[in-house]
Amino acid sequence: MQNKRFTALLPALLAALCLAACSRDPSVFSSSSPSSGGPTAVSAADPAGESQAQSEPEEDPLLSESIAKQLMGGAYYIDGTSVIEIEGFRLENAVTIAVDKGNSAVKTTSEMSGALTTMRVVTLDGTTWLVNDTSKTCTKVDPAEMSGGFDTDFSCLSFEERGEGFFDGETLRYEQYDQQGDTVRFFFDAEGRLAGMTRTLKDEQLAEMILKIKAISGNIPAKTIALPEGYSILQ
Repeated sequence: MQNKRFTALLPALLAALCLAACSRDPSVFSSSSPSSGGPTAVSAADPAGESQAQSEPEEDPLLSESIAKQLMGGAYYIDGTSVIEIEGFRLENAVTIAVDKGNSAVKTTSEMSGALTTMRVVTLDGTTWLVNDTSKTCTKVDPAEMSGGFDTDFSCLSFEERGEGFFDGETLRYEQYDQQGDTVRFFFDAEGRLAGMTRTLKDEQLAEMILKIKAISGNIPAKTIALPEGYSILQ
């Protein structure tokens, strides 16, 4: 019974990982390091000081900045694997996330009692639907109730630091942001490609959300963000 409850929560929780679902100024993803400030004043009598100021290495641009801008473009598709740990219970499922101009669709495929179950959360024109491909039903839902009151707002992301951390069995580089108390990390492989992201929640019950990313593009498959024809509509 507990497994079913977590599976029902899963699509809405994954929807919270869609960073492009909200519009925000791309400038918030810029590093706030001192090197990005104004010119350094150097005395004309100290040419060595001028040389030293010019030779200071500039910090590399944030890898996550370009990814965030792509997501914020308003039309993208992610194929990956989700890992959600809640109250000591771990769920790992295949997931696709599609966003197009405010509308979105999150599809999860999970295994229950030896059988694969597919479930989708589709948001169209401000209305959210739980689409069950097994029972062929579309049920109107309140996203706040499904997510247990979890704040899905990413509009206040603020860059904090870079570092190395453990992700999917490897030690990878990450870039970390604060989101009103939550910690968001983007992980990159040795080639600088996005491997995945995590969000550590300030809520005590929902410890961490993990998304391992296989592919990300701006091409959304046809009819991905739509209610399927022939399904029963439950209000």
